[in-house]
Amino acid sequence: SDFNVLCDDELQHILSFDCVYRTKSVCKKWHKLSNRNERIKLLTLCDEAQKMSPLQFSDQCNQTWIVHPARKILNATERELGYQGPVSCILDAIDECKSGDRILVHDGLYIFYHLEIQENVEIIGIGTNVIVEGQDELYEGAGDEDEQDQDSLVSIRQGRVFFMNLTIDCSNSSKSLEIARICIGCGNSFSAHKCKFALASIGIEVFREAHLKVTNCEFDDATTAILISRLAAEVTVNGSTFRHCGLEPDDEGYGEHSCIAIDSWTQDVRVSLNCDRNTFKDNFCYPIAETACHYRYTGTVQPRLNLKPSLRNNLLQGYNATKTRAKGVLKDANTLYFNDDLAFQQLS
Repeated sequence: SDFNVLCDDELQHILSFDCVYRTKSVCKKWHKLSNRNERIKLLTLCDEAQKMSPLQFSDQCNQTWIVHPARKILNATERELGYQGPVSCILDAIDECKSGDRILVHDGLYIFYHLEIQENVEIIGIGTNVIVEGQDELYEGAGDEDEQDQDSLVSIRQGRVFFMNLTIDCSNSSKSLEIARICIGCGNSFSAHKCKFALASIGIEVFREAHLKVTNCEFDDATTAILISRLAAEVTVNGSTFRHCGLEPDDEGYGEHSCIAIDSWTQDVRVSLNCDRNTFKDNFCYPIAETACHYRYTGTVQPRLNLKPSLRNNLLQGYNATKTRAKGVLKDANTLYFNDDLAFQQLS
């Protein structure tokens, strides 16, 4: 074989371009070299997570849990690195975790109805096809914060949560479009890095005093991708892409949605919003907007508040805001638009 004339370093480099689990079964040498590549891959992934996560993971204080859809025992590399598990379900891994632990998830489809997180945790996809799919529950929330996050796919009730390299797929859910798929409860924190969100509803809702940081993520087919309370603490969205957001279910008239929307239910403003290097492509709604509400008794629309977000280097591509009163004519993606479309429509 031509591979016999290659030194181990050269062969290991070649094998690094293939799936480490597929090349292990060829021969003993390939198994050994694939184990080396797996170790490098895991450590590189964890180093990236350490840089991006707000949690201070420590090998001395915290544990790493392995989630695999089929495997019942740890492989040699996982044992060498001192990992725990494996378990077949993300929910089981969270039940086993202590605050600050890390969960590494192998490729697979993981289906659940509702994930409630009440501690600091990192959930990181190892492969290229880690899909978390939301299924419908038997009840619907009534609209307040507590009941609404019970009806979401993920509710963060306490602590700081970090997702990396995951696909969150709620595109087939029949739940109300007004229910967010990820709810960040009062005073808590959520960060997402290199994640994909397929939504068909509101994506992430940030409640009062909560923190959100999104980097290098993709949002597709949301009504509103990120909904922010004016009383939230800080929201940072960098290097992400928003596509096909803002389409109303009946496809009639104007909507209240935007790719990134700040709500209008209070006159008080506390949130700090920072958006840099995002791309808004082929959306029916505004890219970033303050959403107005109407006063039913006076027949007036709420005036704009003194919001001063930091919006830099954001780009428009294709069509945007075609289902708004702007009719697709926008200045740029670095403007905080005032979305009073639905308010005026309700008053007319």
